[in-house]
Amino acid sequence: MVGMTLLNLTLWLGVAALYLGFAAVLGALVRLARGGADRWLVMLGALHAVLVVAPASVLILGWSAWPAPLGRTLLLAGVAAAWVGLERPAWVPTSWWRLAFAQRYFGFAMAIAAAWALIWIWHQPALGPAIVASAALAAALASFSKSPQPA
Repeated sequence: MVGMTLLNLTLWLGVAALYLGFAAVLGALVRLARGGADRWLVMLGALHAVLVVAPASVLILGWSAWPAPLGRTLLLAGVAAAWVGLERPAWVPTSWWRLAFAQRYFGFAMAIAAAWALIWIWHQPALGPAIVASAALAAALASFSKSPQPA
């Protein structure tokens, strides 16, 4: 029972961390596009919205393992994260806009995903979670192993 609770908790935390990161990236891409960035960044922002954020939002709203109020709360938090990425309000620490923060955030989100997959494997060995665990663990280790280069 404790293992299943850990499985659900790591799954929910991983989904929330990834979704909030996706939303913040969307806000940052819109900010760049609004600031007169080149055409490729505008297209990247549009693709990110259509291929990542929109489907993730639909999945969160339709996810039966996630109580509906929790899903709606996560979507609202995603809107807030996108707004923060877009507007960069003064009350948000400036360290959030550095590559090092993004790299560590990504590493943390990947570590949660790896934990979820490893807990799943512990309960019921399967190929899918093993692939997720190895990819997420490699991404987390790579993210934490090297300091990002200044932009």
